[in-house]
Amino acid sequence: MPQIESTLVFRSGLPVSVELLGQEICIFINGIRGLICFPQLNIDTKNYNHNVDRIFDTLKKPKKLKINTTHEERFDWGYVSEFPTGNSRINAIQLIFELSSYEKFYEIGNKIKIELDKLIPYVLELIEIIKKTIYLKDDDSPYVDYHLAIRNKENKLRTATNLPIHLYSTIYRDKDYIKKSELLFALKRAYLKKEIKTEYKLQHSGRKSFLKGDYRRAILDSATAVEIAFTNLILKELETIGKPQFTKKLLGKFRALGGRYELIKLLKIPVPKHNYNKDLIDPRNDTVHKGVVPNKETAQKVLKIADELLYEKHTNYFLK
Repeated sequence: MPQIESTLVFRSGLPVSVELLGQEICIFINGIRGLICFPQLNIDTKNYNHNVDRIFDTLKKPKKLKINTTHEERFDWGYVSEFPTGNSRINAIQLIFELSSYEKFYEIGNKIKIELDKLIPYVLELIEIIKKTIYLKDDDSPYVDYHLAIRNKENKLRTATNLPIHLYSTIYRDKDYIKKSELLFALKRAYLKKEIKTEYKLQHSGRKSFLKGDYRRAILDSATAVEIAFTNLILKELETIGKPQFTKKLLGKFRALGGRYELIKLLKIPVPKHNYNKDLIDPRNDTVHKGVVPNKETAQKVLKIADELLYEKHTNYFLK
């Protein structure tokens, strides 16, 4: 059966748990069945030399893959970065899609490209949000382009026209390894076209800005995330009253971040204990209205408050 295949390369590696090594994850793009193939790395804890940081394994291909990689034989698939768990940093994954015929290769390939261009960044962003971490930067060489290729009847590859998939590529850190359950969760939400709530996207943006040293942007995004979360808690509390006009007037009176916090206190809505005025509201207002340039410690406190509110009060990441 003809197939479209390609290798998606991460320039600095993607941290994954050992349970994903050698796995083939089934996906469907526009009704076309495909596989995400993770490489099977050599996990040899007995022969591991603890004086070196990592083991390179350049010869392994995805475990069940019965075809040759589009790269040369000694392609570096990644390395085991944590012993004895076997958690690893992989440098590439193989993508394979089955075709019923060769006739519509370019048309189908273009459709796959368009959908993957949306699917892959969504899945990675959602995993980052769930794990409260940042794997991928978007400032240094932000995209990896790869090309789809078709395997013909003689089992030889024929490269298609350029059909690049743009993907954030540079790893920022590798402390949190991606689990299979998290990947499947993110893929399912992508298929269902679940839109991530604004407050989580803002907090994610704030975390990125913090890691880049933009503490002003980090505070603004995280503080706005808290304001939205406060508003949602208030709306949920007041919906039992059944008076939308009263709710609207109340929110109009207690406006912005400081006002929302005052209303939270008046309604006695439980939130994590913090000095919200000193560590959140004042830094946000000073940044916006006084042009104060915040330091790392101030921004770190704001992010911590936002994290605890967003992830301890509720973890519903999606709009209905």
